Amino acid sequence: MLSEREVEMARAETARAAVADLEKAPDTEARSALLNEYRREGDVPRDGMAGLQPTAVQAQRRVLVQLRKEGRIGKAAFHEL
Repeated sequence: MLSEREVEMARAETARAAVADLEKAPDTEARSALLNEYRREGDVPRDGMAGLQPTAVQAQRRVLVQLRKEGRIGKAAFHEL
């Protein structure tokens, strides 16, 4: 059973992880734009950000797997995200 609460919590935590990793990247227009996108949660990054997006996505995946391993989100929420 999909838990909307788990999905929202995991989205927020994975977005925070992406922001934290992006904040360590060199300060560029692309970085700033991508940070804004992740901070708004749910927006799709625009062209020109492709070089930084994998870093952010990797951070999100790392936290998502951690949330699942810790039992903080269930299987359905994990697969939804």
